[in-house]
Amino acid sequence: MTGEPLDRRTFFRKGFRDFAHTLVKAKEALAPLARQTSSEDDASPLFRLRPPGAVEEEDFLERCTRCDLCFNACPVECLQRVPDGMRDAGTPFVKTSQRACALCTDLSCTKACPEGALLPLESRKEIQMGMAEIREFACIAFLGTTCRACHDICPTLPRAITLQNSQPQLIPDLCIGCGLCEQTCPTQPKAIVVRNLPRDQWHARQDVEEKEVEKDPPPLHAKSVPSAPTDRRVRPVPAETETEPKAFTPSSLACPRAATWLALGVPLSIFGVLSWLQLISGASLSLLEPGFQLSAFLKDLVLLLLFILPHSFLSRGFGRRILNRPFGPCGERPLYVFISGVTLVLMTQLWETTGPVLWDLNDWPHLVARCVQAVGLLLTTWAALVVGSTLLIGIPHLKELRRGGEVPSTELIALAPYSRIRQPINLGILLMLAGMTEVTADRLMLGLLTALWIFLAAPFEERDAALEFGKGYKIYLSNTPRWIPKKTPSEE
Repeated sequence: MTGEPLDRRTFFRKGFRDFAHTLVKAKEALAPLARQTSSEDDASPLFRLRPPGAVEEEDFLERCTRCDLCFNACPVECLQRVPDGMRDAGTPFVKTSQRACALCTDLSCTKACPEGALLPLESRKEIQMGMAEIREFACIAFLGTTCRACHDICPTLPRAITLQNSQPQLIPDLCIGCGLCEQTCPTQPKAIVVRNLPRDQWHARQDVEEKEVEKDPPPLHAKSVPSAPTDRRVRPVPAETETEPKAFTPSSLACPRAATWLALGVPLSIFGVLSWLQLISGASLSLLEPGFQLSAFLKDLVLLLLFILPHSFLSRGFGRRILNRPFGPCGERPLYVFISGVTLVLMTQLWETTGPVLWDLNDWPHLVARCVQAVGLLLTTWAALVVGSTLLIGIPHLKELRRGGEVPSTELIALAPYSRIRQPINLGILLMLAGMTEVTADRLMLGLLTALWIFLAAPFEERDAALEFGKGYKIYLSNTPRWIPKKTPSEE
């Protein structure tokens, strides 16, 4: 500074001029760094939320030819194009706050990509678009207002977003990053956002946090959160033990001839189901002799047990290993469907109606009973389609058996009706039995024994599913009733 005296006006004028000059110099110095940072962000794998099946970001940018086939294939037009001026201009990405991935049945975009930027996926559980992040500061559920939007819309089963004390909690290993939760979130800014955070990076971050917790553990009264399950795939049949013979070791060899013969189980099962529906629709009272025929009743009982007992025994544990023995894991489901189809056809075709007539509904009771049966049929069909009707009858397994591939993976999706009840297929069967309008002694025996079988088998089915799907399925069990849907499902 000079030794010249400054008046007040000169002092402020010189001060503001020097300050502005400093800002200009700082901007010029930081400009190259800002351009470098922007370039690095464009190349970063965390910069975009890519479509399902996308390879690593560097490989994705090399393989993507900007052909626009994925845009044309997307049925809900959720894919957006990176604007010009960016390093990855023209490539597809998903902006989940506006339109999330709808998880279409065949994942059309993955099949449309000709250059391998999007790889075909066998099931939705292989999708790893990103990871949801719950922002508690913006979530109204953490502020005392009831909101279940993200929980109810979550498409995985078990849900990746659970409710604990009416507040959403994320199970990262179940999250596929579809963005439906972010799109549905009613708050602004969004209380839940999806970021392209790879799962291994999330676990690495969790490991760091756990080490910090070990150094400084929380107080004893702190709320504990259940650990996320590490696997939600259906595990294979348990491995052999020392008490089980080596003959049960499955084979993965191609069996085209066996696949051809076992394919007969599909039409047999369909015909058997249609015949069973005809059996419970009416008792053919015009052809019925009024007296009770013990021989016909016992014959029907044997036929029913011939279907029920193998159906239950072969669906779990030791029975499944028996089914694995002839053709390996891929032949297990087709062989099960074949045996079930044969026994169901035998039961329905050899069934004999016997008196006495217990009730024959007419007028409005008849109409009500038919409506109950219709609701049961619709519920069963709906639930079967959600699970995958082709998987239920083993068609994908037949394809893999023919070429010697791996067992098709199985996954339940948390869509209605499974989001409300755990046993929709069995509940539909019970409703169809309860709605029989013409009931004789044999029909009553059919209904009672079938209902008893369903009630006894349901807990074992859920136990097996819990063993296969792990902790996530146990969370689903605690949140979802078995038979009667509730307006507000129970929360953890």
